[in-house]
Amino acid sequence: EKAVVTAYIWGLENLPFDVRTGSLQIASDVFSKIGVSVKWRQKKPAEGQAQRERALAIRIVGKTGGSSQKTLAAARPYEGSEITIFYGAMGWASQHPQLARMVFAHVLVHEMTHNLQQVSQHSKTGMMKERWTSEDFAAMQWKPLSFEPADVELIHRGLANRSLQMASAAR
Repeated sequence: EKAVVTAYIWGLENLPFDVRTGSLQIASDVFSKIGVSVKWRQKKPAEGQAQRERALAIRIVGKTGGSSQKTLAAARPYEGSEITIFYGAMGWASQHPQLARMVFAHVLVHEMTHNLQQVSQHSKTGMMKERWTSEDFAAMQWKPLSFEPADVELIHRGLANRSLQMASAAR
């Protein structure tokens, strides 16, 4: 039986249409391969709603203040729900729609994983690598990067912890 994660996502109007259409499906497929089902809610959650539901709250920001913006996204793994993705910082990928879609999907999965794992850590390879190389970007155009086994274990441990938190909050 698959674990289910609810993800509120808003600011999609800041994405080019071709990036928006494929990226959520790619992200869903990546999580599905490790036994996690994502229920997307394409709207901003009400105040406190994401925390109460132990859901993810993902805000997409378009243009960034300066062109020197290097940060693609920020997660809050110890708080567990908020994620901000700076799509404006991915402008270099936008000349190649397939690459832009894959890069956005990877950033989305990477940040969601931090919050699902409830820990701030990176792996040597794959989806949870701290900095992707040009080789990684080339590879992700063909198929999504994978998780290391330890990443998958941390995701499932974090999901179990979220379930316990919800159960105790319901009492």
